[in-house]
Amino acid sequence: MVSQNAAFFELVLQEAKHKVEYNTSSNNGSSNSIVNTNTNAKATYRENTTISMHPNLTTNTKLRQFHHPKGGNNGGGGLILFYHVAKTGGSTVRSFFEQVSKRNPSKFIYGRYLNYQKRNANANTTTTTNTCIPPGEDKNKMAMFLKECQNLLANENNTMTYLWEIHGGSPGLDILAPYISELRKTSQLHNKSFFAFTMVREPVSHAESYFKFFHVNCTDRWRGRRWCEHRQFHKATEQNILESAELIHPNQQCFLLKHASAIEGMNPSFYQKCKVTHEDCDNIYETMKGTLDWVGTMERLSMDTLPLLQYLVQIQGYNSNNVVVKNKNVAEKLPFALSNTTVAALRNATDLDHTMYDRVKSDYVLDELYPGINIHSFVGS
Repeated sequence: MVSQNAAFFELVLQEAKHKVEYNTSSNNGSSNSIVNTNTNAKATYRENTTISMHPNLTTNTKLRQFHHPKGGNNGGGGLILFYHVAKTGGSTVRSFFEQVSKRNPSKFIYGRYLNYQKRNANANTTTTTNTCIPPGEDKNKMAMFLKECQNLLANENNTMTYLWEIHGGSPGLDILAPYISELRKTSQLHNKSFFAFTMVREPVSHAESYFKFFHVNCTDRWRGRRWCEHRQFHKATEQNILESAELIHPNQQCFLLKHASAIEGMNPSFYQKCKVTHEDCDNIYETMKGTLDWVGTMERLSMDTLPLLQYLVQIQGYNSNNVVVKNKNVAEKLPFALSNTTVAALRNATDLDHTMYDRVKSDYVLDELYPGINIHSFVGS
């Protein structure tokens, strides 16, 4: 489907306006707009993209550091791309990105892709092209985001490292994978460093956290935007948790990896239309293996992913424990313990997520994937 996806983004990009803004956080935390001023901007992507497992290892014997004389042109620079699946610990990674960019504004810039979904866009009456879920309120945003990434990597005089987070709305990795591969090729062509990753979470824990954050008295709680799940519950009960995981969105992590990093107000009718199958989850896992440099788990965030990121950006004297984010709405434990029956039912409703999670734990062992690098020296440093 690579050629169809390429055609889709080609069409979107050609329809884009001369100036397009997308949500980016500046160094002081205020909104910052990055504008594409190239009136002839047109993305060109190869259709026959060949990818292999753990792509960074095919061209490097060790991780390529950012802002290192041997890591990129003129002393470094490049792109770290984070696909943030909702409720997998991504807020901690965002906090790390923000703090790194604030401490080193001459070297690092943090930005986020966010595109709210149209809450009233029903799956039964909405026509989409090569995507199961519509592009969102701004159909041009992802195309221009990708084009901007291409431009940054192709600028050989630019030595900044961009810490980009994709979190909010469609598309998912199913569509983005070939373009991530193209960004990697662009970085190699212009001697820039590149690193792409995501994270997953133990599925029962994810189902509980997702329910508390998106389903319990959530609507209009933040900035007046209706980004929550349409189905709301007044309180957390075992029955309500099961309803969310069994009837509304089973195997939610696989769904978010395939279709959208976060639902951002998506109409629930798309859950049925875009329901993931065993084959879908197998395919998206193979896509992750072939496209991303790393897939971490929330459970080992402070032991693997954060030290890995610290190594990449070469931040010394940084205490990773200071960036761990605990959302107030989900940090508090449930007022009851899940019964064995409920846990078993949640495991059954997330069986495809469990298979993926177990594969991640087996395939992504940091010391085995990137041997010979003292990444763990950054733990708690």
